[in-house]
Amino acid sequence: MINAKHRRWLQWSLFLALAAVCAWVVFKGEATPKPPAIGDIAPDFILNTLDGESVKLQDYRASKQPVLINFWASWCTPCVNELPMINEAYKHTEGVEVLAVNVGESLEKVNRFMERYELTFPVLMDGQQEVKKQYSVTGLPLSLLLDRDGRIVDIVSGEMTFDEMMRLLATLARFPQSK
Repeated sequence: MINAKHRRWLQWSLFLALAAVCAWVVFKGEATPKPPAIGDIAPDFILNTLDGESVKLQDYRASKQPVLINFWASWCTPCVNELPMINEAYKHTEGVEVLAVNVGESLEKVNRFMERYELTFPVLMDGQQEVKKQYSVTGLPLSLLLDRDGRIVDIVSGEMTFDEMMRLLATLARFPQSK
């Protein structure tokens, strides 16, 4: 016969064992990727444009072209404020490519947004949010500036002003190629 003290100990032991098994099942093999940091080579990705054209980040590194990657969504108010300014900065800065990565929205919704704001830079569709996960994006907008070698030289979380954008893009356009 089991007394009350032993029964309580047994119940707690079973509860903790069950909790440990549940935690193991939920988290097994779920390694959290290390977020890209300043100084790292930006992880490569392949995404489609609104026209269905495949774009590979590696191609910009191979052609030694600096890149601004901007993660955004049309429901994000700071993104809506920032994208027209990025468009204006893009028009006035030669030698820097802008890749606007839309996170999780439909092609139709993004097309309407692009037309409404008359945006001219390439938009890449991350419908399954794989690149968002690869880059450990937790908030929008998020911008990464890559030099000619594909190395991250700056990460800006949140909305940038027009002056900040112009300064960053101008810096990238002049950024020396590393040896």
